[in-house]
Amino acid sequence: MNAKEKTETPIHVVLSVYDPEGTYSRHAGVVMASVFERAKSPVCVHILHDETLTELNRSLLCETAEFFSQAVSFHDVSAFIKRLDDATITSAQKCGLSAGTLFRLAITDILTLDKIIYLDCDIVVNMDIQELWDIPLDNFSCAGVLESPRGRFSATAIRMRLMGCNPVEYINAGVLLMNIPRMREKLGADQVLQWFRRYRYCIKYQDQDLINSCFRGEIKILEGRFNNHYANRNEGFRGDINSPGVADSILHASTKKPWESPKGSAVDCLYWRAFLKTPWGRLPREELIDLVIDIFQKSPFTHRRTSQCFRKIAVTLRNEFLRNYVFTMAGLFGKYLRQKAEGLFYVTPAGIPKPGDRVLWVRFVAFGDIIEHLADAHNFKKRFPEVHLTFLCYPEYEEFVRTQPYIDDVITGGKNPLAELRRTAQKIKAGRYRWLVNTHRGGKSSAITILSQTERRIGTAGLFFLKKIYNASSNLWSRQCDVDIHDRSLPAIFVSAEERASGLSLLAGLPEPRLFAAIGAGSAWKMWPAEQWIEFLRPLVSKGWSVVLNGHGAEEEAMARQIESALDSGNVLNLAGALDFKKMPGVVCHCTLALGNDTGPTHLAALCGVPTMGLFNYPAKDAALELLNVPWFRYLRAKDHVARAARGFPLKRLPADTVIKAFDAFTAEFLPRAFEWRDKK
Repeated sequence: MNAKEKTETPIHVVLSVYDPEGTYSRHAGVVMASVFERAKSPVCVHILHDETLTELNRSLLCETAEFFSQAVSFHDVSAFIKRLDDATITSAQKCGLSAGTLFRLAITDILTLDKIIYLDCDIVVNMDIQELWDIPLDNFSCAGVLESPRGRFSATAIRMRLMGCNPVEYINAGVLLMNIPRMREKLGADQVLQWFRRYRYCIKYQDQDLINSCFRGEIKILEGRFNNHYANRNEGFRGDINSPGVADSILHASTKKPWESPKGSAVDCLYWRAFLKTPWGRLPREELIDLVIDIFQKSPFTHRRTSQCFRKIAVTLRNEFLRNYVFTMAGLFGKYLRQKAEGLFYVTPAGIPKPGDRVLWVRFVAFGDIIEHLADAHNFKKRFPEVHLTFLCYPEYEEFVRTQPYIDDVITGGKNPLAELRRTAQKIKAGRYRWLVNTHRGGKSSAITILSQTERRIGTAGLFFLKKIYNASSNLWSRQCDVDIHDRSLPAIFVSAEERASGLSLLAGLPEPRLFAAIGAGSAWKMWPAEQWIEFLRPLVSKGWSVVLNGHGAEEEAMARQIESALDSGNVLNLAGALDFKKMPGVVCHCTLALGNDTGPTHLAALCGVPTMGLFNYPAKDAALELLNVPWFRYLRAKDHVARAARGFPLKRLPADTVIKAFDAFTAEFLPRAFEWRDKK
């Protein structure tokens, strides 16, 4: 920390600096100068940064603080950001934001203060920051200024509602007064990651959306002068810095930045005045001239030819109107209408399950789907522990499903041939179930539902006229029951002491760390070829890792033998074809990490609490939506790493080097915490 000694308690201000090009740090310096110049009390600025902050820019920020006899400290948030997945960071960049916008989510994880002021780096402070600091937060988690008003049925308002935000109380996060102890309860890395995965299709402003969603009803609304994000829209040739709304205000360049497109607004004037009081503003005259010329060349308001003007108008129309409004509005409004229209297709059930009610959960196949729907049933049973919960599946899964303590009974059946379908319906009818939860959408499962004559039927169907046989969809019913059946914050697959002992005996002599490799899949397009597995596993084994190969069926057993032979190591255990569904959890729970295709054993490993990395062909939302809610799960999508010409089976073209690099990052994140989750049930 660099500062002269101050006897007063300082005001704590936090800034985020993500500077891959080395040019963004100067904007943080401008914010610091504008705060220090008008502050009558000591101020300590905390800089959140990653490895992109250079030593030169760090020293210039320190020089800015020393010039005003104030303090600055630096906090590296790289470790926190690495705990977020690549999809979260990429989604920020796709929205036109930098990864730095996520830095403020690390505040509660890094700072031990009780109260701070957060400022974006496109802010200019034209007041004594003490006025904002002295505002009491009382029982509020944070305070901010309302975002610009939205129409009730605008695309933005609909998007906000889908995330659980209140459009009327939605604040801009560029200026925040934060109650750190209260916000820490909801801003842990795992909670942040789970929120981003749940609302990934609605998010536009990343951490701003998260804060408004998570702290709805806990946000204090401030006067507009504490975050005036309209001042930079002044179209006058020269903005008046003493005009109402500018004097004694915090000005936010939320649209056009002073360093990108200066047009003479009040924000522009204040920014460049503050810039000249920073070390960057004391550059040689020639360098300052080059900087100004470069800025005006990049400005959208500067063009040499009329054709350039028309092109810029066309780009603006496409980006601002069609992409951000028309298409977004149609998609979000369609989703909003689908949710509201559920009542048109379903008859809402009267009430929720009561103690003693008999509930049947139906999922015939496949193993990965069985795993995921057991997790759904687990969440349901936690909410209604006094109901009698029965699970219906194919006979080959019966023994495994019976091992789960939250399942009270298991019955088996099938949909083919027709005689088996009728027998299954008779079994259900004989069981006298009051509730039937059908997780299939096909006509045959709907026929079983009709023939069972169950009183309350939960589910849906691909054909709209079949939806009338159900009282509600599973999503609608879970909301009515106040239970999130898709919650994956805790492991849902239990392993008995007997199964653990059996699994450990199979792994006897196999040193740690152990990797559970699920090399198979239900179809060829989901499988990563043996050659790539060999290339990936060979350096891993040379580093001392043990590998457990898992697969089923003749093709996968042959593939496992090929891998085992090529690696030629005593640390490779080939269990392909040797593990049934009941024995598999006992082996998985003793492995350090897991890696696999989109297959049942990969789902099993993740829901046993083993940190797991998945290899997917296409977007994970198509392959394994529920896995995205697991905090200790990460995935690599082949589509992102294979040329667009590679249609059909991009996973087969996914190079081992790419997987090795992703797995190294995955190992760095989870190897120290490998056994943290598996006993949290």
